[in-house]
Amino acid sequence: MAQGFVGNNPVTPNFVTDSGTATAVSNSVSILGTGGTSTSATGSTITVTSTDVGAWTLIDTQTASASATLDFTTGITSAYNTYVFVLDSVRSATSGSTGFLMQVSTDTGSSYLSSGYISGVSWIAYNSSTVNNINVTGDVRLTPGEVDTNYGICGNIYMYNIATAKEPMMMIDLISRSGSADTVRVMGTANNATTSSVDAFQFSFSSGNIADGTIRLFGITG
Repeated sequence: MAQGFVGNNPVTPNFVTDSGTATAVSNSVSILGTGGTSTSATGSTITVTSTDVGAWTLIDTQTASASATLDFTTGITSAYNTYVFVLDSVRSATSGSTGFLMQVSTDTGSSYLSSGYISGVSWIAYNSSTVNNINVTGDVRLTPGEVDTNYGICGNIYMYNIATAKEPMMMIDLISRSGSADTVRVMGTANNATTSSVDAFQFSFSSGNIADGTIRLFGITG
């Protein structure tokens, strides 16, 4: 139950919920809600409105099974300020694949943009102090070079300005195994010059199928 105060003295309203009304014992009471809001009012009736700022909502889940692509084509609207893809052990089926990539669509997945990207990732192996970089313009590159088919790619991709008339922006933070079996941390950024609303995403390896693994799409409020 929320707690009200008259001066420095706590009072308990007759009824309080995260979203509702409270009948107070004083004409001036502050109500501290639990959903990221606090409401102050004068009078015997106080309305408390709660919003779950920063809550993650699962929108879609795609699981690979010798799949050419994993496509996300629904639920991408202006309802969320930020979107996050969470990759869980996404594994290549083909030895020597030259990287994992993502492309965006502005027509709900009927086609995917193959130009206009400014995309780059940097990576460093667990046993090296050398930072390497690759940059491309035809997709959002998520991993560098060859990936180890015995291990999956894990991590998050944060996305901003999605489903707006602004250029979509992405921040990449992943971990994978390279073709030489080194564990590598991959960090990068990307955007596309389109000013049309982005409403779909497609993941694939540059050659061969996605053997297995899961990608989940979340929307973040606030």
